[in-house]
Amino acid sequence: MEFGSTVTFIRQNSHDDSEEEEEEVDVLNEDEDDVKNVLAVLGSSIDSRDGGEPCLLDILDTAGQEEYSSMRELYTRTANGFLVVFSITDQESFRQADSLFKFIQRVQDVEKPYVVLCANKIDLESERTVRRVEYEKLSKRLGIPCVETSAKTGCNLVEAFETLVRIIPRKGIDYKIAILGSGAVGKSSITVRYTTGNFVDAYDPTIEDSFRKQVFITGLTKMESKAKRGAFGSSSPQKGGFFGRLKKRLSSSFHRQEKDTQKPTQDPPQEPEKRELRKIQTEKVKKADTNVVMLSMSMLEEAPNIVTGDPQKCSSCQAILSSISKLEPAGEMYNWKCEFCDNLNTDLDITPAEVPNGESFDFILIPEQSRAEGEKTNDKLWSKGGILVYCMDISGSMAITVPLPQIQAEWRSARDGIEDGNLNISRMDAIKEAVIRNIRSRVNNLREAGSTALGPALAISAGIISDIPGSEVILCTDGQPNCGIGKIDNVYTTDFYRRIGQYAKSNNTVLSILAVKGQPVELPDVVQCANISGGTVNILNPMEIMRQLRLIAQNYSVATAVDLTCLIHPDLEFDEHEYEGTNRLVKEVGTALKETHLTFHYKVKDPRKKFDSDTVPFQVQISYTLKNDMRLLRVLSKVHHVTNSRQQMEEGVNAAVVGISAVQNAAKMAEDGYAAKAKAHLVSVQKMMSRGAKTSQQIEEVYSFIVENKELKEVLNKALEKDFVVDDEFSNAISRNLHMSNPSRYKGSSSDKKALLALLNRKTHSQESTRQYYNYMC
Repeated sequence: MEFGSTVTFIRQNSHDDSEEEEEEVDVLNEDEDDVKNVLAVLGSSIDSRDGGEPCLLDILDTAGQEEYSSMRELYTRTANGFLVVFSITDQESFRQADSLFKFIQRVQDVEKPYVVLCANKIDLESERTVRRVEYEKLSKRLGIPCVETSAKTGCNLVEAFETLVRIIPRKGIDYKIAILGSGAVGKSSITVRYTTGNFVDAYDPTIEDSFRKQVFITGLTKMESKAKRGAFGSSSPQKGGFFGRLKKRLSSSFHRQEKDTQKPTQDPPQEPEKRELRKIQTEKVKKADTNVVMLSMSMLEEAPNIVTGDPQKCSSCQAILSSISKLEPAGEMYNWKCEFCDNLNTDLDITPAEVPNGESFDFILIPEQSRAEGEKTNDKLWSKGGILVYCMDISGSMAITVPLPQIQAEWRSARDGIEDGNLNISRMDAIKEAVIRNIRSRVNNLREAGSTALGPALAISAGIISDIPGSEVILCTDGQPNCGIGKIDNVYTTDFYRRIGQYAKSNNTVLSILAVKGQPVELPDVVQCANISGGTVNILNPMEIMRQLRLIAQNYSVATAVDLTCLIHPDLEFDEHEYEGTNRLVKEVGTALKETHLTFHYKVKDPRKKFDSDTVPFQVQISYTLKNDMRLLRVLSKVHHVTNSRQQMEEGVNAAVVGISAVQNAAKMAEDGYAAKAKAHLVSVQKMMSRGAKTSQQIEEVYSFIVENKELKEVLNKALEKDFVVDDEFSNAISRNLHMSNPSRYKGSSSDKKALLALLNRKTHSQESTRQYYNYMC
């Protein structure tokens, strides 16, 4: 259980001053998407240290170079500078360093990009295969600095990053840096060591993430205006160059794809129904606060702290007696005035010593079940997280070819020393390659034919796994469901996908959707099965599906049949429509995935009523079933200090908790048709975090919040345009943010202990899996 701040904000009023707690946001003209404006405000409040000037580094740690992701494409195109890393123990990685420099030149369309060459692993001198004279010669030929580094010892890592920042023309306090290099050269170890001070040896090579770090650096270049340089940092872009090639290739690819799409198909897609959102230029919202509780379902993986006996419950609200409760002697018995409803529970046959200790403990509701010999198959499947079903769309449209992402085509050209290669791939081949890379099974015999029977395929897949809790269906498709049950021209379409989602949830299984960019998928209807069952939704470039399938597989089920009850102080209430006026919230979760994070916002019932207590109690009761069929009841109990000072509340903000809550709430508002209200809410939270940011960690967190939510704000901006129609792009973004579950996105990576722990836990499962990954990449 985590809170949105170090304190709970209790607004106390002797009169109605609600206007002081509201602010009006111009959602159409508010320039909150301009990171520079916010950073300028933050930068003005930062004092220089030892003569150094403040810098915010936004660092991308890339995974295998062959693998495509939209995040890498964004950073490679827009980065201010690059660290190109090779290992002194690997000649091939050194050869690729030269290719990577050419790749950066092509992508950014510059003659001299800002690059620092990193000769890493100098702690392994006895295993050296790349001579110092070789990379000194390369450094001189390319005209870039070279720094010898060691992620293990930390040697020269600060020098490498500061050298790069010093050669980049200064436009503000933020610098976007991408770290490139072939596999196993230590890119992730460099990033983690630099941002956290810790060395991680067996870091998962498939993970790609961004980190933010505030530093103070001397010797920076003078501030330069945007007009003086091109968009990618060059004062003299090459004529033709990347953009000329891009235009030519996109043009030829378009004509090829247009020709392919002229093939006759069955049941042509219908025009999607127009669903307009409410359009308002300004929105008055309550000033954001930090009264949020976040629950991470990954805690259910932890070994239970089992206590004996049965839970002692309040006879009125069903709260459970815990370490935060107070027992009063009453003869030989004890009385307990419930901290959640003020009900007096009398004559309890329990002593203070028998009250469970600690913030978390478990009761056994149903012991582990013994099974007959014939039932062991499902037990083995469930013990591994259930069955994973890949539901593959093999309709005729999957034969259509799409151009490779230009960033990937450029890398292949630079690596292999060729100008042009095969720049197109069919949607089916992209799907097959992605699945082969993840499960290595026999999928090569799949052939494209017929129409998109998405509904029947989904129904059959959900039925296959219905009796194996913890299983998941990943539905891979490129088009609208146009035949069979669930087809788009059926009046029962919406109800079908809603009901199949409820069916999956009732069976403790999950439905996820991977849609290939291209034709409309009618996501506003289809995504409901994923949203209800707790699955994910993504519309991706075909080559990015490879990475996404692996991420889905890593987000496995930790418990099933999960139900929870939250209780808060009787003078507080949950800030959700269905729980308005009550301090008790009950939620059916169903299957809990490792990365499931639930957030709940609460507020004071009556601000004019005097609040006498210095603390408020919280309790969460989670009933859940483990993989061995043992059913447990976990009880989490905490007390939290209160304040009526908005400044104190804002300065104690927990960006991960407040950030996830803000995104989830904004997505829900937008889904309900209130795009203006959703955007205003995000802006209000951003303003609150900016006001409270004082430390380096908090400034890093505000920066992360702005950057990470840029895509969502852009989608909301489009939703505010005239005649906007709810489309696949909108549904994709909203669905993903409804279940946004990555708190590390908003954590200051340089000093936050919980964020550091999460990083250290992201080690690869085995050396064998790492070897297989890199061997496949080669």
